[in-house]
Amino acid sequence: MVGDFNADGKPDLAVANSGSDDVSVLLGNGDGAFQTAVNYGAGSVPYSLAAGDFNGDGTRDLAVANVGTSNDTSYTLDDVSVLLGNACNSAPVALCKDVSVPAAASCSAGASIDNGSFDPDSNDTITLTQTPAGGYPLGETSVTLTATDSHGMLSSCASIVTVVDQTAPTIHLIGADPLTILYGQTFEEWGRVSPRQLRW
Repeated sequence: MVGDFNADGKPDLAVANSGSDDVSVLLGNGDGAFQTAVNYGAGSVPYSLAAGDFNGDGTRDLAVANVGTSNDTSYTLDDVSVLLGNACNSAPVALCKDVSVPAAASCSAGASIDNGSFDPDSNDTITLTQTPAGGYPLGETSVTLTATDSHGMLSSCASIVTVVDQTAPTIHLIGADPLTILYGQTFEEWGRVSPRQLRW
């Protein structure tokens, strides 16, 4: 059935799953597409749904008719489950910070720009996603952090990841080690097509 179950003004879907004894709610994006289903337990073999404000709190609820057994081809009502709606779900809060990290040997680095993102609803969880995901190349990269709660509500922020090359250069000596060059002596740096003359 179709209804606005999270009070965001967008049509959502509710589906009774007789095979798994639960109800799936798919929140609508408002463009004809829906988010990943969230399942809520019901009675045995839920068969049909009805929506309404059954406890008078102004929030849309679901009533689920359960037939009790899949062998009952007459679909005789066994019991009814009532799933109370919660329109008070708040969007998570994404918090970002600019970060600077040293480059690894690959001249890139991973980094988190999360600065304590949270969900105002104490019983909710959030998933954090960074775009692009990294590793990040040398220099500055603009990164977006998206926080999504278990109901599909989200928020995002953006910050800068700066990857700095802090590795000192390495000089490889070809020949004797150590190499002593006297003052005023000519030195040919071998290993090149045209030896370079160095004089002190």
